[in-house]
Amino acid sequence: MKKLQLYLITCIITMGSVSSADDYEHSEGLPAETLEQALTNYDLYNKKLSEKLTLELTSEVMHEIHMLSYTLENALEKIEEVIEQHQEDLEMIHKASEHMNASKVTKFGNKYLETSTTLRN
Repeated sequence: MKKLQLYLITCIITMGSVSSADDYEHSEGLPAETLEQALTNYDLYNKKLSEKLTLELTSEVMHEIHMLSYTLENALEKIEEVIEQHQEDLEMIHKASEHMNASKVTKFGNKYLETSTTLRN
């Protein structure tokens, strides 16, 4: 639940921010091809961001923050994609249970719980 709460807070902050610095170098950041990779990058780069925010925000530090934000954006995009699928899986469980469809409840229930376990760890 802790990671999910952090994710939601970060999404709100990220969606509300607009970059006005056109002179910054752009990067693709580290990939987030799996939920595990996204959560690892999310945790590591949040720590890096936290450390940077304790420093004087010189242009060099601001540039470093800018560069690490690309990896955080990739992580959040993957987390968001997984959360959307997670919600769809729960809806499938809900509908299948209404119709007493045991095979679908089992299929989507196991998929849902697998994702839940990854999110909680």
